[in-house]
Amino acid sequence: MTKHSKGEAGFTLLEALVACLNAGLSPFTRELGSLGTGDLTSLSDIALALLGEGRVWRGDELVDAGDALAAARIAPARLGPRDGLAFLSSNAVTIGKAALLVVDAWRLLDAWLSVAALSFEAAGADPVVLDARIHSAAHRPGQSAIAGRMRSILDGFDRLGIVALEHLDVMARVAQLHRNSEIETRRPATDAGDSHGTHRNLLKPAVLAWRPGRPV
Repeated sequence: MTKHSKGEAGFTLLEALVACLNAGLSPFTRELGSLGTGDLTSLSDIALALLGEGRVWRGDELVDAGDALAAARIAPARLGPRDGLAFLSSNAVTIGKAALLVVDAWRLLDAWLSVAALSFEAAGADPVVLDARIHSAAHRPGQSAIAGRMRSILDGFDRLGIVALEHLDVMARVAQLHRNSEIETRRPATDAGDSHGTHRNLLKPAVLAWRPGRPV
């Protein structure tokens, strides 16, 4: 998309591709083929689908591209001068896969660091080993970045713990106060929904203040 959005060639195919993706249609491609080298096989499949001659994925269903485009009210693309060559002569599919791989790798790395930080916290490890003064970004940029991310995660744990402690303390004090209260015991309940009304109403603000997902 980035290459064709410059308007040099293949713009009609770009418009069709954007329309298909917005309609939930993904061109079917084969990873392996005998059509030369590079991404020619996959790009040919994509181009055929945009012309209404290939196949597309509609959710989990593989359907004829022409029928899917018609159902989505998308006009099949028409090739202009140099459009075919411009669309096929690139390594767009490989670049796209590499970009997705980078995103997945970053997510995996961050999940790994979160697990490492949890283990660090559970073991009561000394955070001095993550001190920025120990890790030189000039000589060990990767090591410095990892230590910085670990400090950030552990700092989040600390702030979350403080907030949780504050609200749990409020809940405990309110519960203790009304556990010994005679407000309810001196007044018989008129129905099942009224028996704990006073306690429930007083505890509700403290419980809501510590609701799941509350930002720190």
